Amino acid sequence: QLKVYASTLNQVDFSYWRQHKINDVLVGTVKRERGSTYRVSFQLIGIYAQSLAATKRDPAKSVLLAQQFVVNRQQLRSVAHRISDLIYQKLTGARGVLLG
Repeated sequence: QLKVYASTLNQVDFSYWRQHKINDVLVGTVKRERGSTYRVSFQLIGIYAQSLAATKRDPAKSVLLAQQFVVNRQQLRSVAHRISDLIYQKLTGARGVLLG
C-alpha cells in the first residue's frame, strides 16, 4: 500500500526530506468532479530550492512545476504518463518518452 506523506504543498515537511537527503517531492490530488470527470493536480517541490528558513516563510517559491488537468476516466492513465514526462523533463532537461 502506498504511504502518503503529503498531498499539498503546505503539508510538506521540508526538514524531514532534507534529513533523508531527498532532493524533490511530488504532491498532488485526484478528485472526482462530476460524472466521469476528474481533476488531477500536482506540484513538484524542490526541497533545496531555497534555504529552510525562506521555505518556511514562503513555501510556494520551492515549487518547480505545477499543473492541473481535467480529464474523463478513460484519460486518467494517459494524463499520468503526461505528468511523468513533464516531471522527467523538468528534472533532467531531456524530453520524456512515455507519450513520445
